[in-house]
Amino acid sequence: PGQGHKQHLEPHHHPHSQNPHPQSGDLGIGHHEEAGKNPGKRGQHLQQTHHGVGTAQGHHVRWHKGGGKKQAEPGGAEKAVEEETVVVEEVQPAESEWISLFDGESLNGWKRYGADEIGNLWKVEDGMIVCQATGGGEAENDGGSLITTDQFGNFELELEWMVSEAGNSGIMYHIVESDEYSHAYNTGPEYQLLDDSGYPDPLKPSQYTGSNYDMYAAPEDKPLKAAGEWNTSRIIYNNGHVEHWLNGAKVVEFEEGSDDWKSRYEESKWKDYPGWCKYKEGAIGLQDHGNYTAFRNIRIKEF
Repeated sequence: PGQGHKQHLEPHHHPHSQNPHPQSGDLGIGHHEEAGKNPGKRGQHLQQTHHGVGTAQGHHVRWHKGGGKKQAEPGGAEKAVEEETVVVEEVQPAESEWISLFDGESLNGWKRYGADEIGNLWKVEDGMIVCQATGGGEAENDGGSLITTDQFGNFELELEWMVSEAGNSGIMYHIVESDEYSHAYNTGPEYQLLDDSGYPDPLKPSQYTGSNYDMYAAPEDKPLKAAGEWNTSRIIYNNGHVEHWLNGAKVVEFEEGSDDWKSRYEESKWKDYPGWCKYKEGAIGLQDHGNYTAFRNIRIKEF
């Protein structure tokens, strides 16, 4: 399933990223140092009888063979003494490519949670994935979150979204589809999407836009655009380190499994959901909450 839905894009710079393509000399790859001299920031001298590619101090490295020296002999003669000086240099892995999760024309690579057919709730309109309004709450017949057919572990996800007035939705990750779980949110942590100023019901701080739902609250002064306008969100998940970004600002950051996380978990609704945040690889999901919501320019980069 999902054939043809991946589209490779050229990577671009984000505020948190380091330069993935250093200029010549930044890492010293291909650069030889003389014995006894400072090998530079990323090099270190080792006496070595082998050369090639290997590991040192936990890094993938490449080393180079150095030259020899001459040794004085009795009577003023000199003989050559072979000596290997090795410069160990860290090899920077290539930055992974952005993968488009939405081709702008179809729902290839997506499915409705717990269903064989996507149904009529989710549509593609004018280059957007649209969840139709059904009056609040998950629709009874064609309802259910839209999830990717591919699974992701460590990733950076970026997309644009727009909600209607009083609208409510979310972006989930690490969703596991199983008969054991009735809804996508049973397993997938959520980046909350909401019309903060127009939503009629009273909410906790951790239930407003940008929050890790019912766990970590985004600040009130976050750069949120009004209902009917496009916002850009980004989620970074890297071995339990989580960041939520909204329109270029980091609004949430935490470590899964930390003492602080455990304390919040015990006070949240999620303690009653044994599968929630249990899995570290799963689908990306767009939530059906009964309100009109649109998504576009959805892309992901795996770590």
